[in-house]
Amino acid sequence: MLDPESFLTELYVKVDDFDKILPPPAATPGQQPSLSRSELAPLALFAQWGQFLSERAFYRQTEARTICP
Repeated sequence: MLDPESFLTELYVKVDDFDKILPPPAATPGQQPSLSRSELAPLALFAQWGQFLSERAFYRQTEARTICP
């Protein structure tokens, strides 16, 4: 089993490779997203991983990793 950082890195690489063959997203009015599709998809998949009991638990986990590398 991979640690979460390695899992997310591998998942990001696979999603980014797949995203490169897709057409770019359509322009929409309003603020530009702060994350690309390649960054958002792995986080969404990771959030559905069984170890998180709630969205709040996932947010705490990701916030702790971005603040304290």
